[in-house]
Amino acid sequence: VGQIDALLSANNEAFFAEKDQLLAAGLDVSAFITVDDSGARHQGRNGYVTQIGNDFFAWFSSTESKSRINFLQLLQAGEPVYCLNDEALTYWRDQGLPRALCQAL
Repeated sequence: VGQIDALLSANNEAFFAEKDQLLAAGLDVSAFITVDDSGARHQGRNGYVTQIGNDFFAWFSSTESKSRINFLQLLQAGEPVYCLNDEALTYWRDQGLPRALCQAL
């Protein structure tokens, strides 16, 4: 059992890099995507798997979180990008976000 586990879980860096490239390429060429996540307990701890894809590609990631922040980090495919455009600034003003926080952001 230990040898099988070692074979399946060791030296996966190239596989994970290719998996992340698949997500980036899929997002670049897709007009739409679907997203789903599912949770399960294993050895007394919650775990989640998130699926991002469409009819042409599927990407999966297992994490310990189901938060919106976690999902956005997965969706960014390891390349964090944040964009503050006019629409975001208008939304902040409409929602009454404190001026000091707007300036800090």
